[in-house]
This record gives sequence, C-alpha cells and structure tokens, in this order.
Amino acid sequence: MDLPKHYRWRPDFPDLAEAVAPTVLRELPAFAGLQSYFHRLEKVLKLGAYRDDEKWTPRIGVYLYGPLAAHLYTGENQTGEIHSTLAYPIEVPEPFEESVPSPSGPLVMRRAPTPAASELRWPLRFARPEIELSLGVESFGVRCHDPIDLAASMCTVFGAQEEASICSLVKAGLITASSFDLAWADSLGDGDPNDRDLKVR
Repeated sequence: MDLPKHYRWRPDFPDLAEAVAPTVLRELPAFAGLQSYFHRLEKVLKLGAYRDDEKWTPRIGVYLYGPLAAHLYTGENQTGEIHSTLAYPIEVPEPFEESVPSPSGPLVMRRAPTPAASELRWPLRFARPEIELSLGVESFGVRCHDPIDLAASMCTVFGAQEEASICSLVKAGLITASSFDLAWADSLGDGDPNDRDLKVR
C-alpha cells in the first residue's frame, strides 16, 4: 500500500488488517435513552408544529462521537454523556436531561459540552458513512460516526474514559492497531508524527 509521508520513517509499517463491520446494539439502555431524549427534545422545541411550513427543514442531522458512540458499538463503559455535532443550529435548553432505567441504576442522558467540530480530530483517509440509529424521531436524524473516526476524535480530549472506549473498540475488533495509528497520524495533516502529543494538549 502507499503510505503517507508521515510514515517514511517506518518502512516496516504493517498493512491495515481487516476490521469487523460495526453494528449498533439497540438493546442497550443508552439506545432507549437516546430515543427518549430526542423525542422529548422534539416536543420541547415544538419542532412538529413546523412540518407543514414551506420553510421547514425536514431533519436535523445529529452525529454522535466519543464514549457514548463507542458504547453503542461495544456495550462496554456505559455513559449517558451525548457528545455530538449538529448539522443545523438549534438551541437546546439547559439543563436538559432524560433518565432511563438500567441494570446499574437510572442512566441520565444529557448533551456534553464538546469542542467545536472544527477543533476535533478527524482522519482524512478513513472517512466512512455514519450508521443511522433509527430512533423513530421525525425531526432528528441521529447517526454514529464510524469506529475509526471515533477513535481519532477521542484523541482531541484524551482521558481515562476515552482510553477505555478506544480499548473496547480494539477488543471488539472494530479498529486495529495499524488502522488507528495511521488514522491518528492522518488527523495531523502534514504535521510531523513526533509533534502529535504536543498538538492535543
């Protein structure tokens, strides 16, 4: 394969292994929590009232990333913190929470304060289609980013939760060490790989 110039210093860089195709686990409490959260948000914002208006935007794209999206793929490291980017600007009331039952107790779903989309790491070579969650909410089209995109984006703010989420994606076979390493370098653009840690502080 043709490697980007970042890896000219590593001629032994391995070929990318085949990763498992991602599947969203719809039986998780967090999935039910997302359904409940966006159904209630639709009602609170009264979005349904505008459906007969000629200026109505049919769906607001919501793109999930971070630990919650990883949890929906692996079932590990449950969280209710919704890290997302929106394709259409809306004002979500604060605080806005939705609680659903889970085996470990009530799971509180809330939108997390997140970096702007332009500040997040996104690999250029591995951009793949997001997975539609089909929450049954007419006003929102909620999707999960692909696992390799999740792993790279979580390096923007890398803490214990993000590390555990990336490990769960690796254990599930959804990303490989070689694909993650190349995506991580690719998110730096033309930067030197030795500068990677400096750029995320």
